[in-house]
Amino acid sequence: EEHGASDATEAMIAILGRLAQMDGNFFDMLAARVRGRTRNHLARLRADVYPERPDLARYVKEVAPGWFIGCNIANREKEKILREACKVAGLTFGRDLKIDMTNA
Repeated sequence: EEHGASDATEAMIAILGRLAQMDGNFFDMLAARVRGRTRNHLARLRADVYPERPDLARYVKEVAPGWFIGCNIANREKEKILREACKVAGLTFGRDLKIDMTNA
């Protein structure tokens, strides 16, 4: 299937939501794999995404009920998250999921 998105953030959120529909534990597993040094990228609480930077809360979006993702990241970080998401879902990034993100 081919889908279009207005930007990389919209595409990432749509893809993650779709992958989560296939596995109820998807976000739990992915959150553990994409945790950063100063941010969680994916968390159950909006405030936990950027715990040391409450000023970035405006960049947090709900990706699924009860799950929030930080969107104040470069496209290369979005791509890394999608690569990990593919691993969690048992897919091959670049074959099962192809995405063109400018500047990734």
